[in-house]
Amino acid sequence: MKIAVIGLGYVGLPLALQFARSCVTVLGLDIDPRKVQLLNDKQSYINHIPPSDSFY
Repeated sequence: MKIAVIGLGYVGLPLALQFARSCVTVLGLDIDPRKVQLLNDKQSYINHIPPSDSFY
């Protein structure tokens, strides 16, 4: 299964991560280039989502 999550803020990012943990292919889209760059660098910009637990 493949899904896209539009908006990777406080709702979209945790939702995308949960789908990814369930072995679903996830495409995350956001208009904020800073968020996109941080995620590409495997870093989290949300305090309650530590990078070590969030990204594979």
